[in-house]
Amino acid sequence: MTDGTVTAVYDFYAGTQAIEIKNSDGSVIRYGEVKSKVKVGDKVKQGQVIATVIPNTQSGNAMLHLEVYKGDSSRPLTQRNNKTYKYVPEANYERRSNLINPMDLLRLKTKSEKDVKK
Repeated sequence: MTDGTVTAVYDFYAGTQAIEIKNSDGSVIRYGEVKSKVKVGDKVKQGQVIATVIPNTQSGNAMLHLEVYKGDSSRPLTQRNNKTYKYVPEANYERRSNLINPMDLLRLKTKSEKDVKK
């Protein structure tokens, strides 16, 4: 999504992996249910292929599990007992408090693209 550094690659869900990337803008993104093509410490560029989406062994389905974090908190992304979120109202995802709705990124991008065309 943007340039950054791979901070973690690990087993995620039902035979898949997850990749965490700290982006140059300070945000953190977790790409899950994938097979990684990168390793911890790799510098990645926007548009670079970092993984392949693969079927999980639970359902046999394949999907990209995408989580976006603003980057103004610390600790692991999964927080089993968390019930308070800064940017996603009424969430109950067991994730870090600075989880954001990735659709907001698309809305921001769309808005800035419109501004450029003016």
